[in-house]
Amino acid sequence: MTHNQIVLNHLRNIGTLTAWQAAQQYHILNLAQRISDLRLRGHNITTHMHTIGKSKFAIYSLNR
Repeated sequence: MTHNQIVLNHLRNIGTLTAWQAAQQYHILNLAQRISDLRLRGHNITTHMHTIGKSKFAIYSLNR
């Protein structure tokens, strides 16, 4: 299974994904690129930006 398929399956079955989760669970280090690939293939993925202290991070979800 490719990284793109892993990310898409996660979004479909679990709902959201962060770069930290992708790295820890699937050893995917460039989640933003995988999301870009999936968007180019027509998947409607939303990015929600969150801030904790001075850190910002994205949470990705699949719109159905």
